[in-house]
Amino acid sequence: MDDQENIETEKATLEGVQESNEPGDENSSENYVVINENSENASPTRAEINIEIKDEDTEKNESNFDVIIIGAGLSGLYSAYYLIQKCKDLRILVIEGKDRLGGRTQTAEIVCSQNGQKSMWDLGGQWVTDTQKNITSLLKTLNLETYPQFIEGKKILETNSKIVNYNSSIPSVSILSLIDLQMGSMKISSNAKKISTINPFENLALASRLDSGNLDEFLLSKSFSSKSRSLLDPAIRTIYGAEACQINALFGLMYIKSGGGSLESLALSDQGCAQEKKVKGGTQQISEKLAQIITNNKRNKILLNTALIEIRQDKEKVTVVGKNSSGLISFECLKVISSIPINQYVHISFDPELPLYKRHVFEFCQMGNLIKFIATYSKPFWREKGFSGEAVSDGSVLWSNNEDADFPKSGPIACVFDGTNEQGHAALVGFIGAKMAIEWTGLILLNS
Repeated sequence: MDDQENIETEKATLEGVQESNEPGDENSSENYVVINENSENASPTRAEINIEIKDEDTEKNESNFDVIIIGAGLSGLYSAYYLIQKCKDLRILVIEGKDRLGGRTQTAEIVCSQNGQKSMWDLGGQWVTDTQKNITSLLKTLNLETYPQFIEGKKILETNSKIVNYNSSIPSVSILSLIDLQMGSMKISSNAKKISTINPFENLALASRLDSGNLDEFLLSKSFSSKSRSLLDPAIRTIYGAEACQINALFGLMYIKSGGGSLESLALSDQGCAQEKKVKGGTQQISEKLAQIITNNKRNKILLNTALIEIRQDKEKVTVVGKNSSGLISFECLKVISSIPINQYVHISFDPELPLYKRHVFEFCQMGNLIKFIATYSKPFWREKGFSGEAVSDGSVLWSNNEDADFPKSGPIACVFDGTNEQGHAALVGFIGAKMAIEWTGLILLNS
């Protein structure tokens, strides 16, 4: 739904579930929940990758490269692919801390029926849209097909402690709330349009004003009523993985600009919106196919299970030091491209040291909190009853009035979509974001 859930190759996004640069780290971004109505043990299995990848062992005479890229997710692998298209003679090394390709995209087999049959679902980012020109072009180049997100039927809205059904893109609300929502949305789009995604401070006056406040303050200044905000909050929690008060207003609007220019383009599943289409066979194939192209030239290498430890630079070269199960391993190159999340730089030593203000950015950059869940079923029962499978909730309906209850009294889920895959295997996919993700994760840890 958001960029942590949508795929775009032109830039690395900063929100979403925190990723780890440490091999085998249990706190990495594999934050997903798999639920099967017929099985108590429906753990996903890693998809097989049929490409030649160096795994921890690299010959000593293969330590010199033109470019070293940190991270084998979409951004890192596409960077390598792009460089190869421009200069086939470059020698490139991609270093990845995990044991797999794909970063925030991961496709896995999940049990989906009573007889134990398995099928493929995306545990990470899964949606694309034709308005995302770069990824659409890349999918065609890689011969990957898409199929539409199912949206036919009634949708469910849970806000202000009430549950209603609706059929349109916009929920049924009062005329005053609808006007307020539309006017506020237009003001968001108008301000976002003025921001450059390449140089956010190009419009210095606007950028400085936005940078001094948070997204919640900005929304309040645009006259969003409490009823309108109850519709916005679930979208913001899912898009950013944070509450509006935790999001820098400049970043929030810049992200809206990069995602299509409006909250609707990021939040909806209509034509041209972020949840419009899914990739047949899963989005991890993008990384796997890019890796295949990169390693077709034996001069290029992809190294998994290797955490970045240090980057040293002098006038002649850059030395990159990593760590795997065999110990420290070092490489030399002319240039380094890093595609890892900003907060992971705190684990890396730099020589010469980075400016203090950059270190502060790395240390205090807050990553989003987002949990994705997939519940599989023997059939899409919601379709049979005329529902699309889509639901939005602000968590306002109380589960319990018991003050002594040891669990949160409000529901955690921000939104749900029909997750039935291209093979027709039924599922619902949903998201728990921001403070709800923190509260319910804490509850799980407390009772584990």
